[in-house]
Amino acid sequence: MRTRALLVVLLLLWIAGTPGLGIDTRTSDGVGLGAIYGVAFLVAIVALVATWWRPRWVGPLAMIVGAAAVLLALADLAGLTNAFRPSSFLAALDIAVAIVGAALVWSGFRTRAVFA
Repeated sequence: MRTRALLVVLLLLWIAGTPGLGIDTRTSDGVGLGAIYGVAFLVAIVALVATWWRPRWVGPLAMIVGAAAVLLALADLAGLTNAFRPSSFLAALDIAVAIVGAALVWSGFRTRAVFA
């Protein structure tokens, strides 16, 4: 249940930070980075669906999504994902994504299904 809530919060934060959908107005520099974000978003949706249908998959998927969220948020904060650094509100959004991502890694690690 906690992992499901964290996945929903992460997806909402990612949508809020997506150019064109959310508050981010920066343009993307590359197609590769968009593909990485897209794959991470799809894996998060699969993990959310797995909380109902495949509970054994949730732990490993949550760890993968959480690690990707932390790495992408920190790369954006460092200015590696775009030519322009994020504004203060987007930086706060990235910090929130990193915190939720770390919580997902911890939640996935604590799930017994990872080791079963």
